[in-house]
Amino acid sequence: MKQFILYILYSFILFVPGVKAQRLNTDANIVGHVKSVDEHLPFVSIVVEGTTMVQ
Repeated sequence: MKQFILYILYSFILFVPGVKAQRLNTDANIVGHVKSVDEHLPFVSIVVEGTTMVQ
């Protein structure tokens, strides 16, 4: 029984910070250059899979 309680406690300790980190609102920016064969490509849109864009 003691091992079960410790297992639940450890699971909770590991799970909670991950959930909290997902809910933080950030003002992060990704900056860089898009090149193809050493030429900059103007007006390129970048999509990061698994993310949403909130305006």
